[in-house]
Amino acid sequence: MRSKNVHHLEQLQEDHCWQVFRKHAFQDDNPELNAELKEIGMKIVKKCKGLPLALKTIGSLLHTNSSVSKWESLSHLPAHLKRCFAFCALFPKDYSFTKESLIELWMAENFLQCHQQRKCPEEVGEQYFDDLLSRSFFQQSRLFVMHDLLNDLAKYICGDTCYRLGVDEAKSISERTCHFSFSMNHVQYLDGFGSLYDAKRLPIFVPIITEMGCYFSWHCGKWIKELLSKFKFLSVLSLPGCSGLTEVPDFVGNLKHLCSLDLSSTDIIKLPDSMCSLYNLQILKLNWCEHLKELPSNLEKLTNLRRLEFLDSGVREVPIHLGKLKNLHVLSSSYVGKSSEFGIQQLGELNLRGSLSIEELQYI
Repeated sequence: MRSKNVHHLEQLQEDHCWQVFRKHAFQDDNPELNAELKEIGMKIVKKCKGLPLALKTIGSLLHTNSSVSKWESLSHLPAHLKRCFAFCALFPKDYSFTKESLIELWMAENFLQCHQQRKCPEEVGEQYFDDLLSRSFFQQSRLFVMHDLLNDLAKYICGDTCYRLGVDEAKSISERTCHFSFSMNHVQYLDGFGSLYDAKRLPIFVPIITEMGCYFSWHCGKWIKELLSKFKFLSVLSLPGCSGLTEVPDFVGNLKHLCSLDLSSTDIIKLPDSMCSLYNLQILKLNWCEHLKELPSNLEKLTNLRRLEFLDSGVREVPIHLGKLKNLHVLSSSYVGKSSEFGIQQLGELNLRGSLSIEELQYI
């Protein structure tokens, strides 16, 4: 059955926009509006550009807090914070995340530009995160979460540039999609990447771990070559817990935009030397890779590397020139030995401004 007449809906007129917003923001329990709140509310309404969903979502959100400061925080959100907030649409509702993990994603997306030479990206990220937290965009318990309505708002802002498997409809994947996430609860639906072929410039591929600190085993080994060959603009590739992954293809070196690579809890045995040509790589995580015995010999070529982790891995030999990684801020290792390959003396060459975590010092 086909529809013969297509009706294109126009945006709401300004007075209708205010009625929709007021209905959800005040729910008719405040007939005499505070003049200051009304002025801020009108500014918010204009930014919604006549879209009913935006008016309803933001109005319902502000109904829970009618303070002027709360309304202003949403009305005057700076562009850099709006960009960082909208990125959080990558997460499903009720998802708990750490401050550190979100800042790492922002950093990989190049959101943390700072014109002050003394501030590093991590410090800029901390400031942005704290600003959003103070404006109540995040809620803190043991970890951090976003209110459901804020999650809806983030998704509205980013539109079809973000796709969440098992949450968003498949038809929303387009050539504009640049962020892709999937919950381990929906990994069975990830049958290859046919539905993502339109999103050839996809920069972010992230599995959502629903229980922080737990890596679920999932089989992605059969997809890895297809993933790396099809999506050459990846900036974030996260494959923790991929039990079928025993080796990384040599052409990983073609991912010139890659900034963050997480292969934790995989069965990889060796990393290809071609990986050392990833000159934009800032984060490399190899935690709990029990079968991995060594790192690439030319690791010092990763001059932009800021974070290197291989806790509880099988790595016992590290390239002799590790100390040349002058931008390294965080080093997490379970082994520092007496050998010239990775001795404690190398640490003196590093410019660590983040954290240093070393275990099993009895080997020194």
